[in-house]
Parts: sequence; structure tokens; C-alpha cells
Amino acid sequence: MLEALERAFAVAVAEIDMEKHAGEHPRIGAVDVVPFVPLATRRCSECVDLARAFGSRVADRFSVPVYLYGEAASDPTRQRLADVRRGQYEGLKTHIGEPGREPDFGPSKMHPSAGAVAVGARPF
Repeated sequence: MLEALERAFAVAVAEIDMEKHAGEHPRIGAVDVVPFVPLATRRCSECVDLARAFGSRVADRFSVPVYLYGEAASDPTRQRLADVRRGQYEGLKTHIGEPGREPDFGPSKMHPSAGAVAVGARPF
């Protein structure tokens, strides 16, 4: 599953330029959010592990800042996705290096075209 998500992520990074994007929906990047949700007999703790592994992996490969949210959040102020998206793409570009706005993984600057991504674990 992580490999398939990473391939989809690669396409989005290559094809979507956030500097040319406009829209109404809150977003911080070309791949705005990757939620891991437990289904059937899976536990949320398993999704937390997947979210953290995936976040680290895409930060390293694509040099994109990654914010963990939900059950995977490393900071309690980032549990709600809306709090991670505060300011959206344009606002985060300005505030990404400020205390409390640094990403969990990756550089403290936006990817030039793909922006940033929120990766998390949450209940169904």
C-alpha cells in the first residue's frame, strides 16, 4: 500500500503546480492530505505507524514538508486537520519556518511546486 501511495504522490508532485492552483477547498499542497483509517480488524495504532513511516518516506524522497495530524500528531495542537491547514497554502508559505509551524518531517520550506502535505491517522 505504501508503495502505491508513493507512486500516486510522485505523479501529483510532477503534474500539479500549487503556484498556479486556485480553489475554494482548504489545502496546503498538491497532495493535501493522506489519511490512514483503520478498517475491519485493524487498529488506529497500526495506522499511526503507517502514517509516520509514509510521512518520513515522502519527505525524504520528494523534499516536501510533512505535517502529522490526528492520532499520528506529534504535537497536540496538530490533531485537527483544520489546525494543520490554518492559513492554507499561501499562509503556510509565509509562516512555515516560524516556531510551532515547522513540519514533522522534511524541510522547513515549501516544495517549489507541490507545497506541503498533512499525513495522519484517524478513526473511520
